[in-house]
Amino acid sequence: MLPNIGEEMTWLAFNMNTKKRIRILFFLGLFGYILAFFSSPLFFVLFFFVSSALIFIAALYIFWLFVKKSKKHKLLGAAALCIIILYGIGEVIYPYLFKKIDPIGRTAVHPSLALEQFKSLPYVSWSEKKVNKSVSGVTKYDRDKAFPGYNLYTDMARHAYLMDMAGNIVYRWQFPSSIRGRWSYAELLDDGSIVAVCTGKCVAKIDRNSNIIWVKNIRAHHDVAILPDGGYLIPVAEPEVGYRSHLVNFDVVVRLSADGEILGKWSTRDELPALRKLHDPLPLDLKVYRLSTALRELYLFIKKNYTFSNAFRRNVIAGFESPHRRNNDATIMKEPVFSERMVTKIREKIEKIIGLNFSYEYYHLNTIEVLPKTALGMRDARFQQGNHLICLRNANLILILDKDTKKAVWHWGPRMLDWPHMPTLLENGNILVYDNGEHRSYSRIVELNPMSESIEWEYRTSPPEMFYSQQMGSNQRLPNGNTLICESKNGRAFEVTRDKEIVWEFYNPEIKKEKRKGIYRMMRITDNSKLRSLLL
Repeated sequence: MLPNIGEEMTWLAFNMNTKKRIRILFFLGLFGYILAFFSSPLFFVLFFFVSSALIFIAALYIFWLFVKKSKKHKLLGAAALCIIILYGIGEVIYPYLFKKIDPIGRTAVHPSLALEQFKSLPYVSWSEKKVNKSVSGVTKYDRDKAFPGYNLYTDMARHAYLMDMAGNIVYRWQFPSSIRGRWSYAELLDDGSIVAVCTGKCVAKIDRNSNIIWVKNIRAHHDVAILPDGGYLIPVAEPEVGYRSHLVNFDVVVRLSADGEILGKWSTRDELPALRKLHDPLPLDLKVYRLSTALRELYLFIKKNYTFSNAFRRNVIAGFESPHRRNNDATIMKEPVFSERMVTKIREKIEKIIGLNFSYEYYHLNTIEVLPKTALGMRDARFQQGNHLICLRNANLILILDKDTKKAVWHWGPRMLDWPHMPTLLENGNILVYDNGEHRSYSRIVELNPMSESIEWEYRTSPPEMFYSQQMGSNQRLPNGNTLICESKNGRAFEVTRDKEIVWEFYNPEIKKEKRKGIYRMMRITDNSKLRSLLL
């Protein structure tokens, strides 16, 4: 309960109506804060704005009275001044309240910008920087140290390729012309057929002659895992749902039969209460992040469109000038403030502020793997054969789901990884993971001991920024201990030894307007049984 403002301020020379107004402003402001705490995110922003304005006005008026009328009650005047200062510079100091350095050196960004990174956007297909056309194909090949095999990748458009170590295409599959889209990934089967993902559209099984065996129209993306019974696990984006005043995509893992029929699914939205316990809060869950986004968007919109000078020219000066002058003065808007176009812009801006103009990804599930048989899995049921290893990029989280209960039995990554891709369980029981480094601007490959949670091997360059794929990326441990790495965004794949020596290197030769096309993943096929039907 607030102290009686009327009794505390009897020294001020103003009438009872003024005291009542200040009381009402303070109590309405506090009541608004209480409502905001218990309300939905949309009304949280509304109540917070209104309450803050009411208390700010009351504090400003009290301070003015303190300065003009009397300076006896210094404590009351100082309190009002503090409120004014906090509200005045709050947005300036706000980002620093959340700035911190995590164990991998990643600096936290402004919350409103962090939320922007969760937008559901397609991967960029071409390199950002101009490239040297003469650097294409296989640029390095140490036959004594590189592990032999054939490299499988897609052009993310029309074809999947099987390439030998010299850079020659020895086999290709053509994706169906009736389904145009981003064919990003293909998994090779024993009979020479592939299961391919057209991102956001479908997953299809295509035989060795590029004939369609079956197509499933689901919003598949990123990956395909083959089950022991011949079925498949596919990451799929569910339709957007309203979540915390935003349109949000939640991923599911869909189980398909060998014939492409849906047998079941595991949903991140259904498991959200349990999953959120495994990682730090995400921007979509923090009210302060949503408030900052709204403040920032509203401020920029008002600053751009509703400055006093613009409003004065549109409403006052334009009204006294001739139509000819108005139509030829580029600095004066030719339409009234509340035209249909302006109303549309205002509506779109309001939708943007409350998060309804764009969909966001909550987790961005980018990997699903069925664990192979390992010595570790025979000792520890958490890593047993058949369990599912998944990667939730936006939470910096890799975890293992029990194959029967579908509950998380092991997890790692928050505050250690930075938007990772493609964790895979190795024969020695360790986990290899591509740590993209979205917020630190360099990538690395880490080999983690999941029992001790210590990093036993790491690949990074010197300086570290020389190896960086902000998006995508793949890593594969080869039978001789080398590691095949795909620096996706730059269209580069290379093989390194345990001592980090590059023994094979390939640059995508597809270049347009001095930009190189990226490679989503490149996998070395070392199983001769899969190659026999294609190359004989």
